Amino acid sequence: MRTGVIVAALACLALAGCRRGSKSAGTGTGAGAGKQERDPAAALRLVPRDALFVVAADLARIRTAPITAKLGALRVVFGPVVSQVEAFTAGSGFDPWTQIDSVTMAGVSLKGETAIVLRGRGLDEARLTAHARARLADAGDELVARKLAKWTLWSARKQPESVAVFLDAGTLVLGSSAWIERIVEIADGADGATSAASNPTLVAACAQVSTNPLWAAGVLPDEARKILEGDLELRSIGSMQRVTLGVELAEQLDAKLAVDFGDATQADALAEDVAKLLHRERREKREIPAYQALFKGLTEYADGPTFRAELRLANDFVVQLAENSARLVNWGKPSSELPAPTAHALTLKPDWLAPPPANVTMSDVRSYDAWDRRTHALFEVANRGDKPALPEIVIRYRDGDDKKLDERRCIVPMLVLLPHESAGCDPGVPATAVSGIYTIRTAPDERAAALARKSRRTLKVVGARLEPAGGAVQWLSGEVKNTTGEIVRDARVHATFHDAGHKIVGTGDVIAAPNLAPGASATFRLASGPLFAPAKSFAAIGYSLVGPR
Repeated sequence: MRTGVIVAALACLALAGCRRGSKSAGTGTGAGAGKQERDPAAALRLVPRDALFVVAADLARIRTAPITAKLGALRVVFGPVVSQVEAFTAGSGFDPWTQIDSVTMAGVSLKGETAIVLRGRGLDEARLTAHARARLADAGDELVARKLAKWTLWSARKQPESVAVFLDAGTLVLGSSAWIERIVEIADGADGATSAASNPTLVAACAQVSTNPLWAAGVLPDEARKILEGDLELRSIGSMQRVTLGVELAEQLDAKLAVDFGDATQADALAEDVAKLLHRERREKREIPAYQALFKGLTEYADGPTFRAELRLANDFVVQLAENSARLVNWGKPSSELPAPTAHALTLKPDWLAPPPANVTMSDVRSYDAWDRRTHALFEVANRGDKPALPEIVIRYRDGDDKKLDERRCIVPMLVLLPHESAGCDPGVPATAVSGIYTIRTAPDERAAALARKSRRTLKVVGARLEPAGGAVQWLSGEVKNTTGEIVRDARVHATFHDAGHKIVGTGDVIAAPNLAPGASATFRLASGPLFAPAKSFAAIGYSLVGPR
């Protein structure tokens, strides 16, 4: 949340060439940023009357929210963004996170006229414009200034349509050239210059949610309502009047959405449509814990002419969602933009009370801390015998005082390893673990063979190849072919990535096709996850764990 809000603000001063690196804010019109700043009129009094939506973040409250400290641990995942913000702070002397108190965006549409108002403390126009001028010069551009009334409008010569104005020592407004000129007229008290604070419908919508640290409100103009009512497909929402969203950040995240209609039947219809959608999604994603947790915290209903939806999520779960989303984003980034993996000291020993079986072996473990803020424990499980094997590896981790921390299990994705087959595994490592004892268990040969016949279908991997290195993970692409005489569900590919010494450096698994007919093929693209070292080769297995329909 910290970096998300900051970047949303900083990105808007790309006109100053800083690209996420040049934002400031103020405390209203010189006043404090306390209760008055959460007054909806304070969010609207600087933007033109024709504004239809407002999105606001009260950073002063967000900084002290219980979830914020936990999200601060995402610095590793958002490393490049954090570095840019820190570089901006070092160069400009302005720290957006500690000095911006509120960020408010208002406009007609996201693609039309908008303005962002930043309020905070310690804003120095001369110093920030000097920093922007230097950054633009490095990029072959120039910072241009022009006077309007008693204020100076700033823009880049190559982007004159984007303008910034410092209204006072605590207020910076960013927007299009036309809207900034109208905002200056409002601030100057020019005749006929009216602000959105004079729009009672929008003010009322803001008043419903503006006590939250994060909130949004929007109204539908009569012109748009007439268009909706004249469209057969959209007529059902033609009486929509306003939409509000408030997000409270306390011991849990509580987001409340309200859509006000002029007709109660339309609120009922929307509630019914949403209920059907959620029922379908719950069924389709019933085996995905993250989705089920989201659905569990979600309620929706019609309240007279208002459709309401509320989402309650534990803070730890929100952090987990943020980390997973960040990892997906970082997968496509160059490895040079992410922290390099660092070895994690870990000593693993076999359980002397349960000697490992002769037919199943475990490779040396590669333990390391990666850019995804996780500690990995990579190893390969190999079937050295001439019969199918059903292995399970249990690791009991211990801390520096030899106290038990956690127990992790590794079951290979295809459940059964065929003769002379191996698969990668990564059960992870508790952050404070320094040692562990592992036990390799196997089922009787008869059970492993029966499970292989009943549940596993082996598919053929064709033309697999490592894509050129260039991102945070190694990608493997190719085709998987169903060489059995049966239709299989969830045709998958598992890959183990190796370095030049043929030691494991990464592992991955992907569904290539939900259904694959006999003789049919499907393309796949599989990601390694954070690597211990660059991958030079790989081993891939095509399989399915679902029998014929």
